[in-house]
Amino acid sequence: MRRRTQAKVSTPPGGSPVGWTLYSTALKCWRMFFLRYMMGLTTPTTPPELLIGSIYHALMDGKDEGEIKSWGSEWVEHFQTGKALYDERTRPERPPLPKVFVSEQTAEMPEGNTLHGRFTSKPDRIEGKGNQRSIREFKTAGTLHDADDLRWAIDGEVIGEMITTGVNDVTVDIITKGEQTRVRQLQVTMTEKKRSAWLGLIEDLVLQIRHRVFEYERNPIEAAEDLHFPRSLPSCVSYGGTVCPFYTYCWTEGASKLLYKKKPNTAWRERLLG
Repeated sequence: MRRRTQAKVSTPPGGSPVGWTLYSTALKCWRMFFLRYMMGLTTPTTPPELLIGSIYHALMDGKDEGEIKSWGSEWVEHFQTGKALYDERTRPERPPLPKVFVSEQTAEMPEGNTLHGRFTSKPDRIEGKGNQRSIREFKTAGTLHDADDLRWAIDGEVIGEMITTGVNDVTVDIITKGEQTRVRQLQVTMTEKKRSAWLGLIEDLVLQIRHRVFEYERNPIEAAEDLHFPRSLPSCVSYGGTVCPFYTYCWTEGASKLLYKKKPNTAWRERLLG
């Protein structure tokens, strides 16, 4: 596969301003939403599995080795692992990758929609031409599961991308990170039931976010923080053993909290609270 030449950037590519990550964070845990988006806290390090996935995505998007390594020492440390996934996915015997129409471009909700300006998406790539376009989302996973097709068929990120772009078909392109690398492609198609459920969910979350933020900021004390942005205990440690990146901040005292740095992000406030 020919790699496209792109202008060098000095920082890793970011997500969309008010994308699925923001809303799914609120769904998962209101305290995590508070720490990440209102306090602007970032964790001391990025989990290796996320870095490896990001490196893989960057390579699939045409970024070169020098550019990716310029993003920091942790990117250098995990580059070869991400590159190995890229090499596996682009082997001739793997499923072919159609011609790219556009990649990593932010899409907005249509004008006139009540969510215009309040939700954005950033598909990995849109492929094809004319009326034959489809979205491709690259995903990395530790293993494949029997219910993957059911999960991705109603995934909020995927449905949001279809609604914002007007493209009704998505290929979820999954590669495993285990010893035996496997590739699975799942086809997802938009339906009216999915559209209605997704729009209702996001509209409700917009209302909840606005209400919780306004009520908290009227009297920003610890009691209000607990009331409007409570911890979701089941999200602290999953049954699979995944630990929330803010576990230490929430459940320990003292100097450990100083490991979390502030990196304010106000784009979401301008869009949701303005």
